[in-house]
Amino acid sequence: VSTILETRLVNDVRQKLDDGLLLGDGVGNTITGIFNQAGTTQLAHDPVDPDSYLDALAAAAAAESTPTTFYINGADFFKLRKIKDSNGRYIMTGGPAENVPYILHGTNVKVSNKVPAGKAALLNIKDVVVVRDLDPRVTLLTERYAEYDQVGIRVVTRYDLGLLRPSNVYILDSAAGA
Repeated sequence: VSTILETRLVNDVRQKLDDGLLLGDGVGNTITGIFNQAGTTQLAHDPVDPDSYLDALAAAAAAESTPTTFYINGADFFKLRKIKDSNGRYIMTGGPAENVPYILHGTNVKVSNKVPAGKAALLNIKDVVVVRDLDPRVTLLTERYAEYDQVGIRVVTRYDLGLLRPSNVYILDSAAGA
């Protein structure tokens, strides 16, 4: 039982942390995620147009930035993944079948359904700093739940995210072009 419980707690904390690191709004002492960080470069975007991603790379090159990774929503990614060149070859390479990361215009692609549909991020992951301020603590709460033959479990930890060069993080947004 303790192994199952531990696995569940780790998974729940990981899910909350992933949500916060990408989409956190910073309200109420929470993490401000990559998509909500101040000072990032906002770009108009068509999630299923390969040139839109190339335009983001061009903006990065013009700023002498060296991004390494696109973060793309899963549904947008697979629509983009279906696109072929004039010779019938997929424009995106890599993937599990090739045992290498997905590559678009020479840049790694990470797929996450935590990225909102219609948005993407282009960044150098070395410019993202995640800090753990408080080690995870688990507290068993028996007093309140004893009358119901239950036990409460409270997990507390504290993390934060910062960008070393916020202007070198490119947030691509389909709503920005509307």
